Amino acid sequence: MTARVSENPLPPVHDESIDLLKLAATFLAEWKLGFIVAIIVFLLGLIITFSMTSLFEATASLLPHESMVQTNSLAAMFSAKSPEDMYLGLLESRSVADQVIDRTDLMRIFHAKNRTMARAKLKDASKFTIGKEDTLVHIRVRNADAKKAADIANAYIDALQSQQESMSESQARIRRIIFEKEMEEEKEALTSAEIDLKKDQEASGLVQITSQTELGLTAIASVRAQLTSLQVQLAALLTSYTEDSPQVKTLRSQIMRLTEHERELESGANNVVGAALPTGKMPEANLEYLRKYREVKYHEALLTALATQYETAHFAEDNSITQFQVVDRAAVPERKSWPPRLIFLFLSLIFGGIIGSGAIVLRILVRRIYADPIQRQHLHAIRESFRFAK
Repeated sequence: MTARVSENPLPPVHDESIDLLKLAATFLAEWKLGFIVAIIVFLLGLIITFSMTSLFEATASLLPHESMVQTNSLAAMFSAKSPEDMYLGLLESRSVADQVIDRTDLMRIFHAKNRTMARAKLKDASKFTIGKEDTLVHIRVRNADAKKAADIANAYIDALQSQQESMSESQARIRRIIFEKEMEEEKEALTSAEIDLKKDQEASGLVQITSQTELGLTAIASVRAQLTSLQVQLAALLTSYTEDSPQVKTLRSQIMRLTEHERELESGANNVVGAALPTGKMPEANLEYLRKYREVKYHEALLTALATQYETAHFAEDNSITQFQVVDRAAVPERKSWPPRLIFLFLSLIFGGIIGSGAIVLRILVRRIYADPIQRQHLHAIRESFRFAK
C-alpha cells in the first residue's frame, strides 16, 4: 500500500521585506499633495515674514576709565565686579531707564499706560553687551523709526552720565560735610588749647623752650595730627566703601603704622642720635606746660590737614569728572536689522518640504490601513468605544 501524500498545501510565506522601489513609486505618486502642502506652508511663512515690523538697530559704545572707577565711590557698590559690569548694572537701573523715557518721550511713543509698562518695552528694545576683545560697553537699541533708535541709544549715554554725576556729587557732598564738621570742632579745640597754654605759661613763668624739646613736641604732634586726619578720612570713606575694598585696607594699614610710630615717640623707643627728645625724658617741672604746648601744635597740624581734605572734597563736589569716554555716539542706521527675511523664507521653504513629505506619508498610511480588513476592524472597534464613552 503506498503512502497517501497530504493534499493540504503549505501556508503561503509573506515577504515582509521593504520594497524601496515600490515605496518610492508610491511616494512620488502623491507628489501633488506634498507640493500643495509645501506651497501653502511657504506662503504662510512668506505672509508672516513680511507682516513683521521692520526694525532698525542703533549702536553706541563707551569706554570706562578703569583707573578712575577704582578710585571713585561708585566702585564700592560693585567692588567684586569689573568697571564694565558696573556700567551694565547702571544702564539696567530704573533711574537711568526713567531718564531715557523722559528724554525721548517714550510714554507717548510706546503708548504706555504707566511707567512700568514703558520700562518693560524699553528693556525689550535695548541690549547691553561687553566686547570680548575691546572691552567696550555697547548699547544697542531697536526701533521701527531709525532716528528714534539712535535718539534712545544716545539718551542712554546722557542719562548714564547724569546719573553718575549725581551719585558722585552725593558722595562728595557727604565727605565734604564730614570734613567741614571736623574742622569746626577742631577750631574750637585749638582755641581751647591755646587758652590753656597761655594760662599755664602765665602761672609757670616759662616763656621759651629748647629747640630740641620743641622739635620733639612738633614731631609727636605732627604724627598725631596725621593719625587723626587718616581716621577722619576712613570715616568718610566708609560711607561709600566696604571693609573689603582696597582703599579701606590701605588706609587702615597706614593708621596702624602711624599708631605704632606715635607709641614709639611717646615711650622714647625711637631715641637715636640726633632724634627728638622723648616725652619720658623731658624735665618734670615743665612737663605739664610741654604737654599743653604739644596739644596746641597737634591741633594746628590737624586743622591744616583737615582744611586740605575739605578743599579736596569741596572741589570734587563742584567738579564731577566723567568716568567713561564716549567712543561712538549712535548714528541713524541706514539698513534694517530685523527681521532677517531671507533666512526666514529659506526656513519656511525647508519647513514646507518637511510638512509636505509628512502629509504624503500620512496619506499612504491611511490608505494602507483602510485596505487591510483587520485594520479596518480595529478602527471600527475604536470608533465604537468612543461612541460608547459618549
